[in-house]
Amino acid sequence: MLVDRPDKAKALFSYPVIWAAGDVDLGSLAKPLEDYVRKGGTLVVYTTGARNSLPESLLGFALSGKFRTFEEWKPAEGQSRPATPYEVELGKLAGAEVIAWATKDVPLVVRHKVGDGAVILILVPRGLGLDELAHPILPYLINGLTDGLLPVEVRMPGGQRPSGEILYQVNQTKDGYVVLLMNNRGVDKTQNGVARVDRRQSVDVLIRTARSGFSIKEYTSPRELIPLNVNGGTEVRIRVHPGDVQVVGLVAR
Repeated sequence: MLVDRPDKAKALFSYPVIWAAGDVDLGSLAKPLEDYVRKGGTLVVYTTGARNSLPESLLGFALSGKFRTFEEWKPAEGQSRPATPYEVELGKLAGAEVIAWATKDVPLVVRHKVGDGAVILILVPRGLGLDELAHPILPYLINGLTDGLLPVEVRMPGGQRPSGEILYQVNQTKDGYVVLLMNNRGVDKTQNGVARVDRRQSVDVLIRTARSGFSIKEYTSPRELIPLNVNGGTEVRIRVHPGDVQVVGLVAR
């Protein structure tokens, strides 16, 4: 988390992606942010943070201050998807490309290449629908922006990203990484009585990294796991039972 303090702006250059969340005032950081983007960084900003703070030449989009309400959205290359009602600020493209649409001819998210980096402008105020919940474009963007950034990935056996099958967290330690896996499926627990567990809801996942030379241990049992060398990296398969939590440590040898 960074704050809008110009004297600390050099911290921007330590991150591949800067997401300006909330009602931030970017005016004092406009020049450092432009330098950051031109040198290869990615800036994600909402209209509420960009208006009167960042120039049109950086956004690649001319904001109008006018809004319309929609109940669907679609990726630039994809099918239309329903959404709870949300507002979109209208405007005109000024060099940016559309990566998601609210509806035909109404951009939802635009990307403007600037130097070696890019500015991504989300046209939903604060990224929230009229129900004050996050718009579904946010996880779509986060998945795209973080793809390949984490040194350790959690994938399904077929290689695809999890889609609700498993919850996970990745943390770095002094000598490797720790991955927390949580399976919240298959447990039916009422306010009174014994929880009913559907043992068929186990989830198999892959933990993998492009680096080699790790020893791997599951800490809650505890037990040693056998790492596999796959394409020069390290991979291990683990099963998480319904309602189970497992903590997997990857320690560099």
